Amino acid sequence: MKIEIKSRFSDEIIFAVEADTIKAALQIAVNQSADLWAADLRHADLQGANLRDADLQGANLQGANLQGANLRDADLQGANLRRANLRCADLQHARLQHADLQHADLQGAQNAPAVIYGLHWPVYVWADKMRIGCRMYDVDAWREFSDDEIDDMDPYALEFWRVWKEPLLAIADAKAKESNDE
Repeated sequence: MKIEIKSRFSDEIIFAVEADTIKAALQIAVNQSADLWAADLRHADLQGANLRDADLQGANLQGANLQGANLRDADLQGANLRRANLRCADLQHARLQHADLQHADLQGAQNAPAVIYGLHWPVYVWADKMRIGCRMYDVDAWREFSDDEIDDMDPYALEFWRVWKEPLLAIADAKAKESNDE
């Protein structure tokens, strides 16, 4: 059957192929290095899919089943991964800047961030980088930022950073230790 992958912003078809499932179609697209920018893959069953090196920038993967998927080196910048099942997925070197991971199930995922909600901004902490709101930097950069640099990020940033700096850096240190122990 013909599977069409459309843009999340319009009905424009960005990739079409004869395949049995959306998973098979997506793997063909990735193997052909297709540009899947802003692909609408909401609720797609992609369990165990090999999406290594996939270009899924801005894709809508809300509620998608990516359990056990290989997303190593995938570009997921700006992707909507809300409520996605990423259990045991391989996220090594995946680019997740500006990706929405709210309520995503990351249990057992390789290189999954610690996710902290309920603060002024959502916080994602990996072993080597941390994202606070839309700002993502290496952990070492966060350690070294001056008060003036933090203050320039947002009117509330310095107040936030003074309260949460030590706990967030402690979480980053724990993630780094966990990563080194593996």
